[in-house]
Amino acid sequence: METLIPTKQMWVISRLKSERGKILRDALREAVGKVGVQIIDRELHDMVSAGALNKLGAFGLRGEVLFAVPWQKRSG
Repeated sequence: METLIPTKQMWVISRLKSERGKILRDALREAVGKVGVQIIDRELHDMVSAGALNKLGAFGLRGEVLFAVPWQKRSG
């Protein structure tokens, strides 16, 4: 069995953390492009408390950065 080297493990963890942000940003950019901010805002206000959204806003963040909203294409 190969001995694990902590520096290699730390490098992998660091790389995963940095890539996670990029992947999530890319996915968010795609979702906003497909759905539009208005629909995302409507779903956020339906599913997340105003207090939670206000706290995020106080830090200059939008709700979709933290809360994933399950947009579904509605027939009709």
